[in-house]
Amino acid sequence: MVVTPEEALFLYKAEKSLYSFFKQAWPWIEGATPLIEGWHIAAIADHLEACYRREIKNLMIHVPPRSSKTSLISIAFPAWAWIHNPQEKFLYASYAGSLSLEHSLKCRRLIESPWYHERWGDSVKLSSDQNAKGFFDNTAGGYRIATSVGATATGRGGSILVCDDPNNALEGESELKRDGTNQWYSQVWSTRLNNAKEDIKIIVQQRIHEQDLSGYILAQESEEPWVQLILPNEFEESRRSRTIVLPLTNGKVWQDPRKKEGDLLCSTRFGKKETDRAKRELGSYGYAGQYQQRPAPADGGIFKKSWLNGGRVKSHPRFKCWCNRGIRLILKSPPPITVPAPRGAFGKTTMVT
Repeated sequence: MVVTPEEALFLYKAEKSLYSFFKQAWPWIEGATPLIEGWHIAAIADHLEACYRREIKNLMIHVPPRSSKTSLISIAFPAWAWIHNPQEKFLYASYAGSLSLEHSLKCRRLIESPWYHERWGDSVKLSSDQNAKGFFDNTAGGYRIATSVGATATGRGGSILVCDDPNNALEGESELKRDGTNQWYSQVWSTRLNNAKEDIKIIVQQRIHEQDLSGYILAQESEEPWVQLILPNEFEESRRSRTIVLPLTNGKVWQDPRKKEGDLLCSTRFGKKETDRAKRELGSYGYAGQYQQRPAPADGGIFKKSWLNGGRVKSHPRFKCWCNRGIRLILKSPPPITVPAPRGAFGKTTMVT
């Protein structure tokens, strides 16, 4: 392919930087939908590059929904990695098989696109005898397999294992579903690394419960540390995310660049109006998990920190407790006020007075 100096520069940037590759590939991934750029996408890309270079062995990415994370992680990342090493073997899993197949199909279409083929078609060629939606490989020996949580992962191993949304946000309160996902991870998925000393595990999700897959893994005693890239919608200084030294951080540990408490992750895409609507629709627990990346609200779920003034009291309030029905708190003054507590806080709808 004969290229102009400008095209050569774009080619160089795409090969050197996953984020540059992602921006150039976007029209072939999402069509006419415009890409809303953001520093958080670049941060995720930089950490994925560190995984590819084996500088990060275990990576957790916690990010709000609709942050372009799947287009980057599940679609663009394998296509970019194969430019450098077409022998990489990717295994991807999502909570639903149909979702995982959709991501796999989009990745294959990107690799087969005229844009990709003209630039890297000589080094990345898909095999004609194994080119299905959920399993395709290239002539150098690399492959991408899509499976679902609970499946047997086709009996194959991989060099890069990615769980993209292993928990269904609609089933976060189901202990049975959570336990099933955690058991599948520990007994099936975690055994699929081809080389346990060198290969990579990546988990990306929005937090939905203290015992979702991320919470389950972090609660285990393990000799393998996890790098946690935590990107809440609203910045919280007390929880500023810090990870590792990256090539672009000039010898310093990467950290969330936001300065002001409450600064939004990407206000051009999800501003204050959308944030307020999410808080109303999801409630305090849902918003705290899916958008702030912690399973419980910062100011408390049932009893708010703002209700406590830090003063000393002479006697504690009288209270009664009914199993599976909630708590009735009887204050001497002012008169009792009945308010609804979040559903599920005590197993059923709870009334606090």
